[in-house]
Amino acid sequence: MLLLALQFGKVRSDWSGVLCGPWGCTAPLEAVLAMHMVWFLILIPVVIGTAGRHSLRWKRWSFGLLFLSLGGAIWLAIGQSGTMTSSPPFVSSEYFWKQWGLALVGCVDVPLIPAFILAPLCLLGSRLNK
Repeated sequence: MLLLALQFGKVRSDWSGVLCGPWGCTAPLEAVLAMHMVWFLILIPVVIGTAGRHSLRWKRWSFGLLFLSLGGAIWLAIGQSGTMTSSPPFVSSEYFWKQWGLALVGCVDVPLIPAFILAPLCLLGSRLNK
């Protein structure tokens, strides 16, 4: 399954260049989606395997994942605001939010988006395992 997700990153389509703006581009969309899928495939078994039927562990995972995703998003916003002030053509707030969104989607080194999606599912898991 993991190899299949990585193979998806090699596919190229008309959507390959959609993660671009006047400030530059990230990796092709297929490669970014492949890396997010890999993070999901790594995190889901880890969360399920460690939480088991203990509702407290599910809650700990949900808060940890939520902290990771929101902390990472804030960290990216701070980093983007630093680059925005150093590049005068892109100082408007419209560019800031677009560039921040691009950085958030393109951030595949840390599982920000998978963590944000898995956090509510872990809260649901804590409710189901009471």
